[in-house]
This record gives sequence, structure tokens and C-alpha cells, in this order.
Amino acid sequence: MKLKYLLKKAINLKNGYLIGIILVLLLVIGGYFSYALFTVSFEAKGALNIVTGNLYALIESTDLDKNKSITVSPNDSVTVTLKLVNTNGRKAKINLYYESTSDNIEIGYLEGGDKAPDKLGYVLEKSGADGSEKTIYVKITNKDNKDNIITFGTSAGLDNVELAFPSDKKVITALTGVKVSNILIAYKYDQINENTKCITGEEPTCQETKCYQSETVDNCQIGTIIKYKVNDTEIKYFNVINDSGEKLLLQQRENTIDNSQWSTTGSTSAGPDNIISKLEEATKDWTNVNDLNYTISDKTLCTKYNICPSSIYTMTKSNVKARLLRIDEAVKINCSDTEKTCPIFMNNYLISSTTYGGTVDIKDKNVEGYWLMEAGNDATAWAIYNTGNIKSSAINSPNFGARAVVEINKKQD
Repeated sequence: MKLKYLLKKAINLKNGYLIGIILVLLLVIGGYFSYALFTVSFEAKGALNIVTGNLYALIESTDLDKNKSITVSPNDSVTVTLKLVNTNGRKAKINLYYESTSDNIEIGYLEGGDKAPDKLGYVLEKSGADGSEKTIYVKITNKDNKDNIITFGTSAGLDNVELAFPSDKKVITALTGVKVSNILIAYKYDQINENTKCITGEEPTCQETKCYQSETVDNCQIGTIIKYKVNDTEIKYFNVINDSGEKLLLQQRENTIDNSQWSTTGSTSAGPDNIISKLEEATKDWTNVNDLNYTISDKTLCTKYNICPSSIYTMTKSNVKARLLRIDEAVKINCSDTEKTCPIFMNNYLISSTTYGGTVDIKDKNVEGYWLMEAGNDATAWAIYNTGNIKSSAINSPNFGARAVVEINKKQD
């Protein structure tokens, strides 16, 4: 009876309200009426009013500014990482588009990442579910003789309804045969000059470098920031520790693991067995870094900061993805036992880092630093502290972590 009444009522209403009644019927039949996307209310005159809620899509990218824009210099190429995310509690159709200040550019998404949607968009699963986001690598080449600003945008709609594409925007197509490099971008490290400051790789003043394109030794300076695809789904920031010409030795920008003892044996004779095993577990899926094979004896690495213990350990590892930083490598970077001698990237991203020159504090974990390879004596090991120097700590201290040291090839296949 209610359905018959509504149909009869619709005949006597103006066209706008007639459409409203039909939409409500469709919603009832289609099973969407109870979904929070739609709000239905009756007004005083008996007219039916429908308010359609909004669906949202999100572009996440550390390569873009707050306006989702990037400026590309004349005759330069950049690769940006765009994460397209469905933030809604239901499936949604998502699109992606761009506009630029000049048409004299080449732009497209690269193989090795997800495809960008075409003009019809594609469906992403509800927020938090598998398939709710896509990671797209977009290469932009500015062929103009002036800066070009490229701005990205996205919109969302119901998964079973055609999604309109903005008439004044452009779709991102594939760059056929062009594969994304695992090195997504590199920046010159600078902790001194305000106009070119770049400590984390996310400051707007960072200056890009192509140092990794040359196999000259030390072409990439210590501290150079590398944004790197460690596997098909994970991207990490690293700092250059050493440039041997064909290969780069990198240390992760943040702690890879936290709150872990150097050893749980009560003695340094087994070496950093606990922290190493946890580090190797955390990095075992980093398929885009080289396998490491090494033997270390901390007796060979004694320096004035390393009073050798009476129980010297020797550790041999094969086909692992990461290791700890050695004390001689830290000394080469100018770290000493004096506070604030390490470059800022060494003691950043720790508790109270900003008290000692850092730019980012990690406040939710009581992590004072990260372990080095070497023992200090029979019950201590060396570490980089948030105070910006090398100090020793009890090997069973839980207030330290590890930063992955990895090796990559400059030439990317």
C-alpha cells in the first residue's frame, strides 16, 4: 500500500520531486537506503527532500605540496609517488587527473607500480581493506624553457555509477616500456643553509641530485638522502654512508626496529645476537637491496671509543639484507664521544632529538638511540645516542633500536 501511495503522490508533484520519489524507490529496491551515504527527511508540506552525502578520495604524496602540486625545472625530469586512497566505509569509484601551467611536458605512469585509472576511474575497496589504495609512480619531464607546475586531483563516486571526469583536466596514461627505478629521488643533504636545508628529505627547500647516475667514487656525499623502493610495496628514506663508485651503502633514516636489547645472553661473547636477528627479520622482504655477506670481529674495529672487551666475538652472516652500522663508519662520519658531533641525520627521529639539534622527535617511544656492531666491555655495547654522539650502554638496555644498513647498486636494472 505504501508503494502504491508513493507512486500516486509522485504524479501530483513537480518534476524535481518526482525524480526524488523515484530515487528513493530505487534506493529501497537496491538495498542502499539504510546506508549512511543518504539522508532522507520529510518537510512540513509533505515534500520529500533527498540529500546525497559525499564520497571522498585522497592523494597521499610527500613529493607534492599542500596544493597537490610540484614544480619541475626546465629540461628536468622527476618521478613522484602518488598513493590513491579510498577513505570511505564502502567501495568507491576513484579517478585521477592533472593540470599543468604548460602543455610542453611528457607525463605518464611507470611500470613497476599500479596503473593510474583511465577517465572512467576504477573501483577501490572500502577503507582499510585489501585493495583500498594504489601506489602510482608518475614521471614528469618538463620540455619547456621555464618552470612548469603540475597539479594533481581526484574525485570519488558510487562504485556502480558512472563517474564524471572534469572537462578541463587530463588523464594520466602509461609511459610504455618505462619502468620505475627503485631510487625514486635523491636530495642533497644540507643541515646548515636555510634556503637549501634538507635533513629529512621532506623539507620544501630540498634540492634534488642525480649523484647516483655516476659511478665515480664519493659522487654522492655522506648524508645524501635516497628515497628508495625496498620492495614492490614499501618505500623508505635512507642516508648515504659510503659511495664506493658502483654501490651505495645506506642507513635508514629512522629506526627500523625499537626497544630491543643488543644481546639477551648477559655477555658480549655472542655478539649482538638479539638485535641482529630482529633486524634481519624486519628486512627479510627487502628484495630490492643487495644480499650482504660479512664476517665481523669487534677486536679488529677497536678505536679510542671502543675499549675492547676481554670476550671478543666473531660473527659471520650470509645472504642477509641488512646489518648494524660499525663504529669505524660512525667515526668516519665525524661522530665522536662529544655531544652533537654527529651530523643531525644520525641522531634525528629519536626521543628528545630536537634538544640536541634534531628536527623530529619520536615521543611515543622511549628510544634513546640505536646500537652499533661493537661491544664496549663484557657487559656494554656502543650506540649512537639522541645527544648526537657515540656512547656505550648496558647490552640488556631496552631503550635502543637498530637502523638498517643496506647496500644498493647505483645502476638500476
